[in-house]
Amino acid sequence: MPRVNALPAAPLAALIEAAWAAQFEAPERIRALADEVLARAPEGSPEAGWGWIHRAWAARFARQPEEATEALARARQCFAALDDRRGLASVADL
Repeated sequence: MPRVNALPAAPLAALIEAAWAAQFEAPERIRALADEVLARAPEGSPEAGWGWIHRAWAARFARQPEEATEALARARQCFAALDDRRGLASVADL
């Protein structure tokens, strides 16, 4: 039986890709895209981890270091629980 709150992967993945591209094309859009990912992604999922990464990027662009640190901690928590090495490497890079 499918999960009731399951989300289609493609649209969420497209939002994550758009947030990544926004870093280089339109940094002012990252926050809204990250918030949309976080609103739709199941808590603790890899997608939520990427939402938190992009929220951290948005905070860095906005010169909000405390918010960036908090978002990175949330991303790290998601990726560590999933043993997602790619996500953890991205957290370390940021």
